[in-house]
Amino acid sequence: MAEIHDRADWRNNDHKKFRQAALDAWHAPSWREAAIEYHKDRPLAPRLLPNDKLTPSPRDIWRAAGQCIRRKAPHNALRTFLRWCDYSGVDRGAALPIFKTIVQKELAK
Repeated sequence: MAEIHDRADWRNNDHKKFRQAALDAWHAPSWREAAIEYHKDRPLAPRLLPNDKLTPSPRDIWRAAGQCIRRKAPHNALRTFLRWCDYSGVDRGAALPIFKTIVQKELAK
């Protein structure tokens, strides 16, 4: 009979552990919230020098701007292009005239 009570105690303790683990998971921040917090707090990509091999060429900047303008809605195109600039280490001041030129060409069509 003592053996039955020992098993019951073991099962109850195991149940309490699983219940506590479920409660901890329920109260933990979600993956989405953790990802948002991580991206909000992380530093921007380092800016690279123009003569650095890792810096995109002007041709790549023109291509990225054109793709953003053609593939995105107008209100999202600039935002997407600026994010690409930050990610690629391209100076926004140097990239914006290229973006404006392509927008003018697209509007002239």
